[in-house]
Amino acid sequence: MVGLLNPSSDFVFANLFGAENHKKVLVCLLNSILKGKPHIKKITLLNLQHKKQRKNGKSTTLDVEAEFDDKAIIDIEIRCERDGNLVNRAFYHQSRMTKEELDSGQSYDSCLNVISI
Repeated sequence: MVGLLNPSSDFVFANLFGAENHKKVLVCLLNSILKGKPHIKKITLLNLQHKKQRKNGKSTTLDVEAEFDDKAIIDIEIRCERDGNLVNRAFYHQSRMTKEELDSGQSYDSCLNVISI
């Protein structure tokens, strides 16, 4: 194992699973984690950068953000530190990913499914 890159680092994880030329690996990983519910055949990688919307706002970079063929969105984050913020962090990312998704008059059940791993 000497000389191998650590797959649990943000940089290595994002380049291993979030790169265009590794999408098949990502699909296999997701189908394994989700146990085929939903079964993923095709995935589109999305922009990982979420820039702040106000002067004192927070910019975030996701490890992997993608969209399934049924338009569900997934955020995959690798966290090795136990800082007690995992649930709040996931909720924050989900909120940012679905911001301004609905049009005026549209029902809330029209929101895209968002999965956080």
